[in-house]
Amino acid sequence: MVDPDSSVVWLTGGTGFIGRRLTRLLRSRTKVVPITVDPSASRASDGRIFLDLDDPDSVRRLMDKAGAPASFLHLGWGGMTTPNADIHLDKNIEVGRILLRRLYDGGLQRFILVGSIGEYGDNTGPLREEMPALGRLTRYAEGKRILCKIGFEEAERFGLTFVHVRLTNTYGPGQRQGSLLNKLYSLRLSDGPVDLGPCDNFRDYIYVDEAAEGLARLSAVDTSAIVNLGGGGPVLLRDFVLAFWRHLGADSTRLSFGIHPRRTDEPTQPKAWVELARLEALTGWKPALSLDQGLQRTIAELAAAERRETSNP
Repeated sequence: MVDPDSSVVWLTGGTGFIGRRLTRLLRSRTKVVPITVDPSASRASDGRIFLDLDDPDSVRRLMDKAGAPASFLHLGWGGMTTPNADIHLDKNIEVGRILLRRLYDGGLQRFILVGSIGEYGDNTGPLREEMPALGRLTRYAEGKRILCKIGFEEAERFGLTFVHVRLTNTYGPGQRQGSLLNKLYSLRLSDGPVDLGPCDNFRDYIYVDEAAEGLARLSAVDTSAIVNLGGGGPVLLRDFVLAFWRHLGADSTRLSFGIHPRRTDEPTQPKAWVELARLEALTGWKPALSLDQGLQRTIAELAAAERRETSNP
């Protein structure tokens, strides 16, 4: 076993939407080692280090080289855009199981798995961490719940810490190209109607930088727990769209709701929101940014990126 260095954090999913912001935040506070289990990705120029899960000694060799981490943040998860794919119930769980066992055995102190509000299923109202799932889950949400159970079992076996974070809908600059916010931003100056779905579902929104802050703080706790991380209130998707459009200064009469049907693979997302008492008790912090403030910051960053692209064609 390698003695862990409290200043070292390993992270998967560091090139994703949340992962990029989290990596930048952690690097301002500690040493971060971005990990990939994809051998082709390890040859990229972003500094990721390949961890060979087929080689039992790979964790030990990497610990000797990069320093044993005190914390491991597991954001990486295959098939994110296909929530009912088989990968969520086979490969993703097996990857997580191997990481848990080898890292705990190698000296890791705490493993943080990032899950989703979707794990509550059709529950409505305030969502508390001890609630069982209600209704049918997507395979993505089911896979997270299964790995969560494995994580607690492994942490108890080794006498170490496992934290499962149920993260709500995260928004902000840097989302994938086809995201709703990017679509709306690109259409703000065009003519004609903007055709949308019904937007009649609810979401609990959290701005990406606050999601990163919460994950960074939870990566230092020493109590095994399931912890909610979100805005702590329900927002109708239609109201979210209207608020973003208003901050863009665009004409709201151009928005045409209900033109496209809701996607069949989209979760129901009833009127529900996460309770944050446990987050605050463990970290002494909870998100404070209003939706309007987050949307304004999003637009400012999107505009700045657009100006950079224009000046550097």
